[in-house]
Amino acid sequence: MVEDRCLRCGQEGEDTKGQTNSAGVSVADSGLSGQTEISYYMKADQNSRSASGLVVRNKEGRIVVAKSTLHENIASSFAAEAYVGFQATRLGIQLGYHTLDIIRDSKTVITKCQNANRDRSEIGAIISDIQSLKDYYQEIRFYFIPRLENTETYRLAKETLKKGEEQYLEGGT
Repeated sequence: MVEDRCLRCGQEGEDTKGQTNSAGVSVADSGLSGQTEISYYMKADQNSRSASGLVVRNKEGRIVVAKSTLHENIASSFAAEAYVGFQATRLGIQLGYHTLDIIRDSKTVITKCQNANRDRSEIGAIISDIQSLKDYYQEIRFYFIPRLENTETYRLAKETLKKGEEQYLEGGT
């Protein structure tokens, strides 16, 4: 099982300080094991809660890992969109990937992640955290994806928010 620890401080878990109605991320690894895709989605409700869904697929398209996480006291949807990118980048490290393609539905966040200059917006600290993780990879790229192409992770996040239960499944679902 993959440990969910902060790469900066080593503490278990890391609470998100943002919310979003949707943020899709796909992470692909082109290492020795072939291509792996990680799709990510975040869904929020009116009570400042959100849930994120994460689906890892192997090169045949089979689900290898499915993970969902609940987040409380969400302050900003813009920050949550950036935090999704941070979580995907961190998960890639935890799973041992060396090459990543992160694909999400927020063009603003993608642009900020692609830019090496210090970001001074409300998500600047999160973008800085993403930038600091780039050194763990041989290559990392950020691309835009339409929201409609992330249905499996959307359903996972929606069900997690509805039931109030987190999940972590390995070896297929």
